[in-house]
Amino acid sequence: MGQNRRTITLAICGALLLGTLQFIALPAMDFKNDMAVQVKRNYKALGKLQVLTQEYSQLQAKRKALTSGANANKGTLFAIVEKVTREQQINELIESVRPQRQELENNLVEEKVQVRFDNLYQQDLMRFLYTVEKSLQGITVQNIEIRRTKDELLRADISLIMTTSKQM
Repeated sequence: MGQNRRTITLAICGALLLGTLQFIALPAMDFKNDMAVQVKRNYKALGKLQVLTQEYSQLQAKRKALTSGANANKGTLFAIVEKVTREQQINELIESVRPQRQELENNLVEEKVQVRFDNLYQQDLMRFLYTVEKSLQGITVQNIEIRRTKDELLRADISLIMTTSKQM
């Protein structure tokens, strides 16, 4: 009877030892290995993030250089649109103009001008868009809607956007 108790006790201790090893020690070692792999991944991601941060800083400096000096000489987006339409002699074809100005974060201002032309030739529209976008970097056409009239002329709704830094 004593021999059986000892065998049973050793079997139970062995089972507990194997259970501890199986369910505690081995998962802890796997967790350690997984954490080491995760640390390596995080260092790689950190390296990529540092590169992107440098690139972002460079682009931000370029944007500041482009918008600070150039915009002071050119004026507002509304003034640019008005000047281009006068130069191209299409200002009498303007049906409506709606300028908007919104202050953004990071010392930026977004100017938006919605222009509606009526009875405009396609060549005049192309020249207008080209001249406006060329006149200052940072002007983009957000939306354009073109409809043909019965006289083969165009009715165009154009939304232009320019984002600049605030003038100090």
